[in-house]
Amino acid sequence: MEPTNTHTHDLAYAADLTKCSQITNDYQQMALELAGPLEVIVAKVFPGHLLMVYLLTDIRRRQVWNAYLSSHRVAPHHEGLTEDQAAELRVRLLICRSYDLIVDGYGSSERGLIGLYGKLGPTAQSPDFYLLFHQTLTANEELRRSLCHAPSIYPRALSLVFILPPELQSYPFARELLDHGASTQFLELYAHIRNQSFPHKLELMERLHRLIRIGRGFRAALKDIQRALAFPPQAVPDEGPLRFISNGQALCKIADRYHNCLRSEVSSAFSGECQYYEWQCTTRAVICLKRYRESTWYISAIHLKDNASPSEALDVEIRAHFARYGIGERRCVADLFDRLLGHTVNVDEELEEFAAMRRG
Repeated sequence: MEPTNTHTHDLAYAADLTKCSQITNDYQQMALELAGPLEVIVAKVFPGHLLMVYLLTDIRRRQVWNAYLSSHRVAPHHEGLTEDQAAELRVRLLICRSYDLIVDGYGSSERGLIGLYGKLGPTAQSPDFYLLFHQTLTANEELRRSLCHAPSIYPRALSLVFILPPELQSYPFARELLDHGASTQFLELYAHIRNQSFPHKLELMERLHRLIRIGRGFRAALKDIQRALAFPPQAVPDEGPLRFISNGQALCKIADRYHNCLRSEVSSAFSGECQYYEWQCTTRAVICLKRYRESTWYISAIHLKDNASPSEALDVEIRAHFARYGIGERRCVADLFDRLLGHTVNVDEELEEFAAMRRG
């Protein structure tokens, strides 16, 4: 056959040219790679050179096909699919509207859903993905509307959305977690937060959910929640004028009252690296304890307002109070051996601790 009308680029002419070209089955591997987890059923429905139809079909339409082939109508039966059944299924894919295919496969198709399949990119996903895609986007109208404005949908991020609690199902949020490799850490932290009691929990959690839904600044809300959560148990009980500063909110109020930088120490106190106490007497002071080893604490600093130093008498009084609980005393012999027999020492910390020990 001689090719005619060589100046046209339309599909019919391209199809004619295939009859003159040396086409092998190399392209079929490309088609099956696009089929991904659906490779087996796609090969049955489009056997041999019919895979060219699957390969050349518009991405948006092909993703609807993928969804239909993954549905309860087809997926459970594909292993026993006969040639006649495969041919019938192929005709259905070719002639039915996308909307009708999704309704037939999943029972419904909400407004805007069909267009979202085309944003998933060229590669097919697993049958479970398409099932969760339909279930989640049918149930979550706000998520569905937000995805309508996305230029494309990253399937891995959407898979994370599927496993998030409903109040956290935000595509931009899922993308951010994946970009920072923080999805596992966040889910673990969120499960912990939900089980805690803390001041203004309802308002703080609602603010976190709202910022996550709109994809903006959720870290600020998370920081506020951290400030509301209780610090680890205090090393020294509240007694006489001594009061433990029990969470980040209280520590921030102390920072404002004393005109110091304790706001920046919330994370350290929350992790248990240090503890803060207020001496509530005529002359008030803030005391910082730092942890040495697992269960040993020492007085790192005593400050008045504007980071002023206490009088000698007040300093002695406060240290004597803590000494009753073993704080600020000399280290045990085992610790001294430990330090002298080859352990790496931070010189600045060592000097600070030595000065504290001398004062104690």
